Amino acid sequence: MIAPIRAVLFDVAAGDALGVPVEFRNRVELLQQPVSAMTGFGTHGQPAGTWSDDSSLTFCLAEALTQRYDLRLIADYVLHTLEAAIWSILTTDDYQGAVLKAVNLGSDTDTTGAVAGGLAALLYGYGSIPAGCIAELARQQDIARLAQRMAARYDQL
Repeated sequence: MIAPIRAVLFDVAAGDALGVPVEFRNRVELLQQPVSAMTGFGTHGQPAGTWSDDSSLTFCLAEALTQRYDLRLIADYVLHTLEAAIWSILTTDDYQGAVLKAVNLGSDTDTTGAVAGGLAALLYGYGSIPAGCIAELARQQDIARLAQRMAARYDQL
């Protein structure tokens, strides 16, 4: 059970971190200067590997899911982001292609990258994330421990 959970948590963070430096840039700008790897000090002046509120919210949800929780309380979706993430996955053939395509759509790049990263994780797995992306992620050990706690909780079911 740990493999898909770890994949989702790390892939959300990696997709988010790819989008943070270019958040709110438009598609035309990103067509001219596409994201191709982790970068830093863009829109928000953060170092490479920094993830945003999108990953934080995902991790809060994951933390809540390690406890008993009413899933009906968290059933709200942003359809535009979900549509963009799914389209990015359906029009590419690997994790990196899907997440970079999602980020390069522009606008809310970190959210779209995070959602695409999480969904791509389910399709391609943890091993599909480029090692450089994982190496640059902030708070890797915290993400790994959270994945472990979630796996422990859901292995019992």
